[in-house]
Amino acid sequence: INSLAAVHEVGVSREGRASWAEEAPDADASTVGRATLQEIYGGKYERLRARMETLHPLLDRFMEEHAYGRVLGRGGALSIRMRELCTVAVLAGQPDVAPQMTSHVYGSLNVGATIEEVRAVVEQARLVFGEEAFASASTTLTEVSTRAGRRVLAAPLGPDGEG
Repeated sequence: INSLAAVHEVGVSREGRASWAEEAPDADASTVGRATLQEIYGGKYERLRARMETLHPLLDRFMEEHAYGRVLGRGGALSIRMRELCTVAVLAGQPDVAPQMTSHVYGSLNVGATIEEVRAVVEQARLVFGEEAFASASTTLTEVSTRAGRRVLAAPLGPDGEG
């Protein structure tokens, strides 16, 4: 997403280019994906869809059908709450994904996770990804919890184990 946004900012146009071979849309995956996106993003759903469409229409369709229709929205042992918490864990270890991290922290809260559960996921991600990633993810979590009016009950621990 960030790469396509950078391409879009410098003005590279998809007009006049050979179109990608597209497979036929999957109506079932689209329906599930749309419902999952609406559940996760709530009132920000339309803005997200418009942003993805601006970056590239196929990115928007991929997001709806595959990422949310076939992955996050599928049935199985993990609830949508757990899938969102897993997404937060993966994002917590990546640099330069604060917008996506912010969206998925809100998304986790929208589908029933508590701010304490999100904090615990971010703290565990520190063990895998290290202090720099942890600091960035903690900053995002604190900003979201403040904006959402939810207090993080325990401050994330610093590298020395102190709060």
